[in-house]
Amino acid sequence: MNNIKEQADILASVLYSVKKGMSSILAYDFYNNKDIEIYLDTSLNPKENLDKIYKKYNKAKRSFENALRRKREVYEEINYLESNILFIEKAQKVEELREIEEELIKARYLNQHHQTKKTKIKKEIKYGILEYNGALILYGRNNIENDNLSLKIASKNDLWLHAKNFPSSHVIVKSDSISEEIIKKAAEVVAFYTKLSLGEKIEIDYTLKKYINKPNGAKLGFVTYSNQKTITVEKKELKEISQKK
Repeated sequence: MNNIKEQADILASVLYSVKKGMSSILAYDFYNNKDIEIYLDTSLNPKENLDKIYKKYNKAKRSFENALRRKREVYEEINYLESNILFIEKAQKVEELREIEEELIKARYLNQHHQTKKTKIKKEIKYGILEYNGALILYGRNNIENDNLSLKIASKNDLWLHAKNFPSSHVIVKSDSISEEIIKKAAEVVAFYTKLSLGEKIEIDYTLKKYINKPNGAKLGFVTYSNQKTITVEKKELKEISQKK
């Protein structure tokens, strides 16, 4: 794609030498320090030949940008579906599975089995809670809970954690003083809600909630973040993490 633009720029630099009817022109390639031959359309005048190459470049650029956008969309789609598989596998109660089912119905991945219209009752969005050394460690068990925790429950200076490059639970730490020990405990909660096997080590990113951003149109549970640090922990059973020392 860049080669097309370079060719157009080079042709522009010698356009004064181009005459209609020429099939090609030899020009100095100032990008690569060599002479090149640029082929022309004999039916077009010099300006039209130049415009033709730039149009070709702009078309290639748009195609490339569309491909990148589609790649991001597919990545989000895969990430979203993998996170739901993860939460289904980690569900410990039938209620948790039903909440995931409701989420997938709303997202139109599943069909509504019952067509009877019911009075809509606003359900409270829950989440997991672990108390440790005076800190509250809150964790999502599905994507609705993840979004709720990250975007509504968390205050701007709460600590936020997520697995690096893996679908996982969003974890929020609420505490007046956050020690390295608390960060490690919260990271272990994140690690449990990943697809890795017990005993494997995983990198967990953590930052402040104020550095979290939800892109417009992003899937449930998908956010971007910055100013993060990383801690490596071993994946353990949740009941082992919850045990007080």
